Amino acid sequence: MALFGNNPDNNNLQDPKEKRDKQTKRPNESVPQSEFAGLDFDDLNGPSQPSMPTNDPTPYYEAPTAPMTAPTEFAEGQPDFLAENTPHSVNQPAPTPTAAPFKATPDVSPVPPLNPEQNTMPYQSQPTPSATYPWKQTQQQLVNLQQQEDTLKQQLKQELLDQRSFLKHDLRRQNLNLINSQTKVGDGAQKIQSQIDEVNDGLVQWFGTKKIANHVFFNKKRTYYLLEDSLAITNDSVQKGLLGQLKQLFEGMQMALGHISANYNDQLNLVGQELRQQGLLTKNTQLINKYQDLQEYNKNLNHRPVDVPIAGNMSTVHDTENRADKVYDAKQQLIMIIYYQSEKQIHVIEHYRENVVISRDIFDRNGAISATQYFDQSNNKRIIRENFYRTDGSLVLIKSYQDNEPYIQLLSRSNVLMAIFNSELELTLWWLENHVFDAETTILISVDSPLYQPLLTLENRQVEILPILDNYEANTEITDQLMQENAPIDSLLVTQSAAKTYLENNTQHDLDISVLPAGTATPDFEAESQKF
Repeated sequence: MALFGNNPDNNNLQDPKEKRDKQTKRPNESVPQSEFAGLDFDDLNGPSQPSMPTNDPTPYYEAPTAPMTAPTEFAEGQPDFLAENTPHSVNQPAPTPTAAPFKATPDVSPVPPLNPEQNTMPYQSQPTPSATYPWKQTQQQLVNLQQQEDTLKQQLKQELLDQRSFLKHDLRRQNLNLINSQTKVGDGAQKIQSQIDEVNDGLVQWFGTKKIANHVFFNKKRTYYLLEDSLAITNDSVQKGLLGQLKQLFEGMQMALGHISANYNDQLNLVGQELRQQGLLTKNTQLINKYQDLQEYNKNLNHRPVDVPIAGNMSTVHDTENRADKVYDAKQQLIMIIYYQSEKQIHVIEHYRENVVISRDIFDRNGAISATQYFDQSNNKRIIRENFYRTDGSLVLIKSYQDNEPYIQLLSRSNVLMAIFNSELELTLWWLENHVFDAETTILISVDSPLYQPLLTLENRQVEILPILDNYEANTEITDQLMQENAPIDSLLVTQSAAKTYLENNTQHDLDISVLPAGTATPDFEAESQKF
């Protein structure tokens, strides 16, 4: 290996700049100990590169592609380069370097600039949060799974409750004693009961209890009626509010709700029209009345004028204020007062003797006589007997208020006695069982009604009873009865959300409860119509 510094013939090969440096070197000045002292990189690397700012303490250079060997010997300030794979004699001049010892374009990335806040370590960009905190991704996945679990559990809860409500409804349709019925093994009812038990097991497994209130199941194949003592135009806010809530509920389910009344009302048709105008009954609400049904009333019959026997010697005086005609005999004794429902339609005719009313005839809208009332002659305000007629004029009911006579007699079309009843309630229950109730009927009734408790005591009743609880705090006895484990009722409508909460928290059996929509706002129906 030849070193340029050891060949005296190489003096003429010195770079002019190096020669000047040699000539200007002062005596006894030591040679710089840097590896590359006196080396001009501009001459070695070809065309000059832009220089770094003078205030940058760190020189900028390109990284070499291969490790560089430090010189081992210096002579008179000249660098001594290693010429590998180039044999030459020490007596021959070394060839002038034709290539730079550093590559202008490096194969590796340049050294990054220093962090301005750290003068010794290179600056590195901060990693993303997901890369730095992988636990956050895992945590979010768990949150998503938890939300999905909550959603699925709510879905499962509603599906289990809906299925149980339908099964209980199906059980009631078969005239069984609800959940606690004892049926024969292999009976269809027993299969339904086993399905109910399976649903209850699912509720206990996932929610810790089977005593969870679901909304009431309504079946579009069934007929629903509201049963009341009477249907009348009233200013009672409670009654009007209940009618409005029920109308809103059933209209929302696109189902019909009929209305049954037990008391006699000769103005029932006008009452129905008025309630429809007030928005308390739907247009097609079916109105059923006990007396009209027994009288075989037909509203579609043509009207026929009432035949009033007025002799030639009688005179008539019209009473405009009361819409009536007063009829007098030849002696100017009052014998009759005719009241009109409209200009030509007679509603009531009262008969007088010696200015005392003795009887009153009541006509229906078709002009047929509907009932006759007889008054006590010693007390003309007391009715002693009432006769009720069929549309064809035959006698159907006799109600006597005399102590020595049966209270109510039911007669056939040919005036044959069919049955005797000791009270109006007896007649009502008989009529409901024989003329209204069937296996596909559901009766809605207020717990305040005098008919509610008697209906629960009916033997072999096939009808489904759906009570309406208006004020649970004012009806504590009935409320407690509804929550008992052996209660005959397992479905209930309430008018207050607080009532549902109270019953659900305190009931001893699984109870289906729906809250009636309040006011006229769009309801969030808890009762739903389902078709199976």
